[in-house]
Amino acid sequence: MFDISIWFEVKDEARRAASKHPGSATILGTAPNGTNRLWKFFADSAREMCDRAEAAGRLTFANVLAEEVGEALCEEDDDKLRAELIQVAQVAVRWIANIDRRKVERDAPEQEAKACCPPGKGCPEKCPYLCATCAEKRKASREQTSCRNAEEPTDEGDVD
Repeated sequence: MFDISIWFEVKDEARRAASKHPGSATILGTAPNGTNRLWKFFADSAREMCDRAEAAGRLTFANVLAEEVGEALCEEDDDKLRAELIQVAQVAVRWIANIDRRKVERDAPEQEAKACCPPGKGCPEKCPYLCATCAEKRKASREQTSCRNAEEPTDEGDVD
């Protein structure tokens, strides 16, 4: 799912925002939350973009977050608004967790190469890590296997 530390970061940001904007609790719009149907154009546009991206197989967290924010901005009922904001938070937290996971995956090869391939010991046969040594071994093994397979006759009697 995601690391609980993300919630601690959100809490720290809430404290920082409260100190930076101490009067934000008194900001009013047409509804007590500042939400109204005037946001409908934004919400409809965000939903349409999200639908198009999904249909094209290019759906992103940005698409989903914009759609959820649009829905929240249109909602004037407090209970429904709260439910929409939970959805906004859920998408934002998943996006943050995805960013964190990508960073770990990007940094993993250098970190795991040390644990995976100690000097002089070589790589384990089925090494799950992505270190350069293992990648080279896999590549060589695949090339060797594909060369063998290309030279071996098939039982089906196919002739080129």
